[in-house]
Amino acid sequence: MERAAVRRRDRLILEARDEIRQLGRTPTAADIDAKVLLKDPALHGRWKSAQDAAHRRKTILQVLRDEGRPKAPHASRAELGAQEPKPRPPPLVWPRGMRWRKKHDPKFKLPWPYRDSGGSERVFLECLGERNLHEVSVVLKGQQIGFVPALRPGTFLDIEWQQNPEVKRIATWGGWRGRILAQPLNRDAVGTLKGFHVEDSDLTKLGRSLAEIAQASVAEVEKVMPADFEGWKHHVHEFPLSVGYRLGDGNAVGGLSGTLSLDMERLWFRFRDDRGNETPIL
Repeated sequence: MERAAVRRRDRLILEARDEIRQLGRTPTAADIDAKVLLKDPALHGRWKSAQDAAHRRKTILQVLRDEGRPKAPHASRAELGAQEPKPRPPPLVWPRGMRWRKKHDPKFKLPWPYRDSGGSERVFLECLGERNLHEVSVVLKGQQIGFVPALRPGTFLDIEWQQNPEVKRIATWGGWRGRILAQPLNRDAVGTLKGFHVEDSDLTKLGRSLAEIAQASVAEVEKVMPADFEGWKHHVHEFPLSVGYRLGDGNAVGGLSGTLSLDMERLWFRFRDDRGNETPIL
C-alpha cells in the first residue's frame, strides 16, 4: 500500500477503536477490521489484498501500541463529564420484508403465488432519512455484500444475502430447504398415487408411473432429511448485519448494527439492533 493509504488506514484504525470503546466494551481486532471496512471499503480492499487476516490483526495491534493510551488521573468531575460521548443519532436505515415493501412501494411486485410464511425470503434496507444517504455499504456476517453511491429517502436497497456463501448455504440448507419442507406432503402424495387403482385402465398405468417418479424424488430427499424435522424448521440462525453511510452534510457518518434472524420455516423473520430495538421482518 502507498504511504498515504497507510496513514489513512492507521487513522481509521484509531478512530474505530475509540468508537467501539464508547459502546462500553473493549474492541477486538476483528471489530476494528470490520469498522475500517465500513468506513472505507476501497481502502480495506487494498489492505486485504496486501495482508491476510492474521497480518491485519498484527498491524492493528501494532498501531494501537504505537499510539498508546494517554490518561488523565486527576481529571475533575467537570472534565470527566465533558469527555462523555454524545448519544449516537438514530439509524437512518432499517431492514424490511417483502410485504412491508409492497405496502410502501406500489411498484414492487410480490411473486405469484405468494405464501405468507410469517417471514420474508428477501430483505431490504429502507431509507428513513429526509435526505440522500451516500456511500451506503452493507456487511453481512463479516463480508461486504452491497454498496451503492446514494440511497434516496423512501427508497429500498436489496440486502443480497446470497452474496455471502456461508449465509446462503445455511439459509437454503445447501439448496434442499424447499424440498425438505415439502417432504411430508410429497410422502402423502406417493401414498395416494400408490393406492389409486382402476382395473385394467390407462389411469391406473398413469398413476403407477407417477407414483414411481414421486417415490424416487421422495427417496432422494429422505437421504438429507433432518432427524428432528420440527426442531430443524424452528431452529433460529443469527447473522450480524452492519450498514455504514455518509450524510450529505460534509464528512458526518452514520450506521446501523444488529442481528438478522432466520429459521427454515419462515426464513428471515426478525431484526434486532445493538441498542435492543427489535422488529419483525414481514
